[in-house]
Parts: sequence; C-alpha cells; structure tokens
Amino acid sequence: MKRFLGSFTGGIDKKGRVSIPSAFRALVAEGTSLILLPSHKAACIQAFTEEQFSKLEDSMDRMALFSPEEVAMANALFAKAGYCAPDKEGRCVLREDHIRHAGLREGESVLFVGLRNRFEIWEPAAHEAHYVAQLAQAALLTSGIPQAAA
Repeated sequence: MKRFLGSFTGGIDKKGRVSIPSAFRALVAEGTSLILLPSHKAACIQAFTEEQFSKLEDSMDRMALFSPEEVAMANALFAKAGYCAPDKEGRCVLREDHIRHAGLREGESVLFVGLRNRFEIWEPAAHEAHYVAQLAQAALLTSGIPQAAA
C-alpha cells in the first residue's frame, strides 16, 4: 500500500502555484489529477488521489440520501473541491478560495503534511499549533491501551 508520509516545506508563488513534493508526486498515477478541497475541520487544504477520493464517496453510500449527515458531508467534500493536474515540474495552481481558507500568502512557506491516504497543505505556524493539539488528543485516545513490555 502506498502512503503519504512525512512533512515537506515548499513555497507559493504569486500565481498561486505550489510544487508538490516529489515523494508525494510519486504516489499519484501519471496522467491523473489530485482532488483538492478546503478541510472542514482545519485551516488547511486537503489533497486526495482520485482513488482515495472515490473511497470517501463510496463511504457516503451508507448514508440516507438527503439525510442531514449526507447533505453535510456532500457539501464538505464536493462543494468547493477541484481537480489539480500537476505539470511536468510537479506544480499545481491552488484556487484562491483554498489559499484564503488555509491562510497562505504568496512568497511565503507552505508545509505539505503526509497523512497516510492523503496530504494536507498548511501555513507552517498554523500546522505547528494543530500538530501539538493532535498529539495531545492522540495521547488521550491511547492512554488506556496496554503497552508492550520493554
């Protein structure tokens, strides 16, 4: 199974382009696009391969059509999503609404964060605060799990 792993720093230019890290580009099938959308849980942009996004879509089939849950998830996943086909140099043009959502600024750094079946694009300081909070949450969630003997 291929996974998006690690974190990589890049930049955003005045045209709204970012260069997808080569380690992440290697996981995107040639000739296919990424699907980018603003996260509904954090100030970042989420990036999925078409295959992984299809799995998200398939999981919604268990929801009743037009139920509050289905409508909320459809809006969160589809309303502001868009395709991005990296060029030969691995650059993608980000949508202006995605840039605003993530608090990115031209000429400044961006952080690409691998999260197993997807990656996210963050403003680095915002990600640091988010990461600290997520580590605390993970510690709480795993506090009752028996640890292997050292």
